[in-house]
Amino acid sequence: MSKTTSRLSMMLTRILAVGITFGVGAASFALSFTSLRDLATRGHVPSGQAWLWPLMVDGAILLATLGVVVMAGDPQCHKDRRFFWLVLGGGAVVSIACNALHAVLPTDQPLDEWLRGFLAGVAPVALLVTTHGLTLLMRLHRRAAANAAAAGNDDPASRPGAAGDDGPETADGDGQEIAPPDEADDLVEIPADSRWHAMAPRVLERASLKETGTRDRRRDVAEVLYLSFETTMTNRQIGKRLEMSHHTVGKIAAAGAQVLRENQDSPVRAAS
Repeated sequence: MSKTTSRLSMMLTRILAVGITFGVGAASFALSFTSLRDLATRGHVPSGQAWLWPLMVDGAILLATLGVVVMAGDPQCHKDRRFFWLVLGGGAVVSIACNALHAVLPTDQPLDEWLRGFLAGVAPVALLVTTHGLTLLMRLHRRAAANAAAAGNDDPASRPGAAGDDGPETADGDGQEIAPPDEADDLVEIPADSRWHAMAPRVLERASLKETGTRDRRRDVAEVLYLSFETTMTNRQIGKRLEMSHHTVGKIAAAGAQVLRENQDSPVRAAS
């Protein structure tokens, strides 16, 4: 009975929190919209278009908030999430400053020249940041789709020796196909401090790829991880570029996704 009561209380709390958040957000948007529209009119924006200015400012804030929420907890989106945080902070500063300015200005007093210039400059900046933000969100979607395809790429048609595979390959001690020890070492340039180098030993353990021949298996794995998670290349494209079976590429990418999930969950386990 206590568990049922606790769950019901939690559900009601969430519903109430969502309702309060929606109500406060709607009221805040309405008040801010009125102030910013009037301020835009004083800044020589035509009255018929003045309503676009608050939509532009608050719209950029909403997009940045969406980007921060969607990319939260994804270790691959650290830089992109930082961009959205900057946009969110900048948009909030502009909105707060303009609302405060509107409150202290005498009624119907026009804006100074530099303030009119500032209002005019916000429009192209908002266009740039929102377009770039949309590009980042689309890239996140493509990368998620590519990672899902890599993790589930166990189609027999993609196994070594199937039709469409290019070039000879050799097998390691566990029967996994690996690239021949030539010509592929310098195809991919990864930064020396790349985290994929540090992840490679753990991925090797899970993918059962041994370091044989003259090539460094850790470097092979780091190259596959880099191309799988930093670009939108498919397993077949990566395999052709590195002269490696795309089935092997899929196994390495799947093991890499497992390691990334473990790295993401470890702070949670440590705190519990």
